[in-house]
Amino acid sequence: PVLLKESVGGLEIKSDGIYVDVTYGGGGHAAEILKKIKSGRLIAFDRDKEAIENKMNNERLTLVKENFTEMKSWLLENGLDKIDGLIADLGISSHQIDKAERGFSIRHNSELDMRMDNAIGFTAKDVEVAATSSLIEKTAGAGIKPGTSKKYDRMLYVCLTKLNAYIC
Repeated sequence: PVLLKESVGGLEIKSDGIYVDVTYGGGGHAAEILKKIKSGRLIAFDRDKEAIENKMNNERLTLVKENFTEMKSWLLENGLDKIDGLIADLGISSHQIDKAERGFSIRHNSELDMRMDNAIGFTAKDVEVAATSSLIEKTAGAGIKPGTSKKYDRMLYVCLTKLNAYIC
């Protein structure tokens, strides 16, 4: 991870503390935190199947296959109403970009997918097609044609970015 020492150092880790990594990914931040806690605990969240399969074998690590938006509920359900620190390396992981079949990278000629959790039944391509069709219907009456106006392109961009929240 970029700025690993700086970001983990900013947590001022106590050896008996409880920490949360909301984006486990490749486990880089988690590994660094685990080096510093002796009797503490690290709870990490990720919904990417590959991240879950990449789990380190460490009794102080609990890896939860959930979106980090479920963090508060999960912590409370598991008797944790206070934590000592949280790290969030938001964005996509290099392993998601490196694999063409994940559909995140512009370096590969592959289908647009962009799912953090492949169990979700629809891809970014599905959303793009649906959004484009919906947008075409909405703009056709106004005489705006796909690819012919900045207004259409902007509307498509806004539509896709808002819908992207449901995919990623």
